[in-house]
Amino acid sequence: MWANTCWGFTTIAIALGLARLAMIWTVGHEEWGPRLLYAAVFMGILSMICFLWPLFKRRGLISSIQPDMPISDVTNYMVNDSSVVLKKPKAAEIEQFGPAKDHLVNWPGIGHVDAISRVQTALNNGNLKSWGRREIMANIASFQSSLRPIPKEYWELACINPFFCFHKSDRAQTMALPKRDAELYASLTLNKEQVRSLWVPGPLWRRIFMDLGIIKRKNYFGKSINKHYNPIKEEP
Repeated sequence: MWANTCWGFTTIAIALGLARLAMIWTVGHEEWGPRLLYAAVFMGILSMICFLWPLFKRRGLISSIQPDMPISDVTNYMVNDSSVVLKKPKAAEIEQFGPAKDHLVNWPGIGHVDAISRVQTALNNGNLKSWGRREIMANIASFQSSLRPIPKEYWELACINPFFCFHKSDRAQTMALPKRDAELYASLTLNKEQVRSLWVPGPLWRRIFMDLGIIKRKNYFGKSINKHYNPIKEEP
């Protein structure tokens, strides 16, 4: 899409330039000469900006990457509003084994668990930046008041804590890997632009249907949420 746009501007600029040159050998259309020239220059400038835009973004000249998407919103976005294909919840069934034997079991959050696995892979590979409130004192679960960047190397020692990442929490949302020693972070946050570039939004019609309530957005617990991923009070 980006490449097609860039080459489109370039093609229009060349066509306008050739049209202006052709007018050198014609008469009766002199008033159009400057207009075609200005239009060709304008399209050429747009083409240059388009081609250079990724470079500007990588170097932070256009916008800096900031933490603006809590980890719980990331999983809710991936499950409800992105085009990524995740595992689907199974229908409720009677458990045959384990502590829940003979009980009706429903696991609505399997897609969210799959999403966390994909986020973890992206963090490990350095494709996502992350921020969090670093632990101050482990024995009292105290964390710094402001977010700070989490280095990529941290994810060699730790991972996302699946017990507290599916809802907004003041508890630690990271945990040390087995036989590793790592400080913990609360309020794990990512960048929305990076998230949406890795897992692009789904079809517009589906998001409109969700905004209208025709299709329900669901969180990890199977509860309805709005487009800001906040719980909706359901009528009994």
